[in-house]
Amino acid sequence: MSLVIPRRNALRQVAGGIAAVSTKELRGRMRGRRAFVLLTVHLVAVSGFAFFVEEIAVRSSGNAFGGVQSADIGRALFTALLFFLTIVVLILGPASTSGAISLEREKQTLDMLITTPVSSLAIVLGKLVAALGWMALLLLGSIPVLALVFMFGGVGPEDLVRAYVVLATTALLYGSLGLFVSALFKRTQAATVLNLVLALVMTLGTGGLFGGLSALAFADLQQRSVNMPVDWTQLRLPPQAMLWANPFVADLDVLCHSDTSMSGSCAVVLFVTGRIDLAQGGQAMAVQAQPLPAGGFAGDGPGVQVAAPQNLGMPEDSYWPVSVAAMLVLSMLLIAGTTQLISPTRRWRRPRRGHAAISAGGVLFASGAVVSPDADAAFPTAASASVDADGFDSDADSVGSAAPEAGPDGATDRGAGPGAGT
Repeated sequence: MSLVIPRRNALRQVAGGIAAVSTKELRGRMRGRRAFVLLTVHLVAVSGFAFFVEEIAVRSSGNAFGGVQSADIGRALFTALLFFLTIVVLILGPASTSGAISLEREKQTLDMLITTPVSSLAIVLGKLVAALGWMALLLLGSIPVLALVFMFGGVGPEDLVRAYVVLATTALLYGSLGLFVSALFKRTQAATVLNLVLALVMTLGTGGLFGGLSALAFADLQQRSVNMPVDWTQLRLPPQAMLWANPFVADLDVLCHSDTSMSGSCAVVLFVTGRIDLAQGGQAMAVQAQPLPAGGFAGDGPGVQVAAPQNLGMPEDSYWPVSVAAMLVLSMLLIAGTTQLISPTRRWRRPRRGHAAISAGGVLFASGAVVSPDADAAFPTAASASVDADGFDSDADSVGSAAPEAGPDGATDRGAGPGAGT
């Protein structure tokens, strides 16, 4: 009779395992001076970077009347700090999880951890929660520094919320990636190097590939539009899905909300999303009727509609929510893959054809279904010997320990030996 565990108890066991593993990992991370030294160095680096950016922005944002645009300083400071924190997450996220599984293998404690009542999913999630808790401590410590932009203006609280949502999702994705690579490799050093390489490929690599393919599409369109106006609707850009895991493009969409021009971050987002018409001009001519008090219309005469310039602007939150959703889905897939890699049962693994044929042949031979004509003299069948699941004789004493036959005078024939005739 199979034992059915209630779903509520199963969820409670998984939650308890996550709490146990994450508590153990966090205590290991926060024990000693290294964690507090790293946190202090991080805050000093963020504060010093903000100070230099603020000084550069103040000295370069003066106008013709000798004044300073404080909103421009706030936007510049917000942009620089957001990219700086993104780089920190891209480096520390994979680095904090690259040895989570491989170190257990090196210390030969992974098998002991798996034999505990904690499930494989709880082990993976517990280690990921511990790494994300450490990253959250660093990000929360930088909030007072990043909140300095409110003193200058140009950035609202909703922009700060969007920025930290993107940062948190980036930490989740690249932390999950670090766990997956750590489960693939037995050495922590190899896992750490590969994590950094993958982070570069997923950011700089995808951006460079998208830019190269876009340049080829531009060149092809210009070649087909010789001596005629360029029709931007015929431009075939690469799919934007290539950049969904790139947090820098999502940062540009967050920055576009506070950008007052269409030539900066908004132009890049419009280009990535394929809205070349807005990226090229920034204004569109919308035909609309303008009634006069007398009942006529504005223009040369009554009933004439004129084209009035209307700034369509940049649609808010057009890219980063899609990028965040894609990162969440990819994170779940990486977590599932890591759980499968460390699971001792490997339920998702499909047997190879060769291995399946050998296993089937062994089972048939063990059951006595496949027996050669002279197999009775050479091998015992299932009726004469019990064979276990591995194909070995379960009676360990049957080889060389058969009962001796008695001779005519009742003596056993044990062969010639000392004292045989006595």
